[in-house]
Amino acid sequence: MDEFFAVLATLTALSLMVTKGVDFLRNMLDEGDSYPKYVWNAAAFGVGIAYCVGWQVDVSASVIALVPALAEQSSRLEGVAGQVLTGLIIGGFAGFFHELLDALHGVARRGQPA
Repeated sequence: MDEFFAVLATLTALSLMVTKGVDFLRNMLDEGDSYPKYVWNAAAFGVGIAYCVGWQVDVSASVIALVPALAEQSSRLEGVAGQVLTGLIIGGFAGFFHELLDALHGVARRGQPA
């Protein structure tokens, strides 16, 4: 169970970094909010892959090892393939965290006096 929480903490931390990285890009490049939403979803996947390949982060083997039926297959995704898969997972999580943080920001705005 400790392995699960270690993997989850790693994915959460990296996903939040990707979320803020994409938000930074969005604030720089799209001040008028003119780009469609799918552009930023794709950017999250791209930034996630760039982080994982650049820093050589690979938790895919750890994720696969958590599933008993797949545990013996975990070595198939070593190297760049595992890093890319990890980046895709992190990019997907980043989309979730963007929506969550956006909703929390909206709630916080409503609570402030005008």
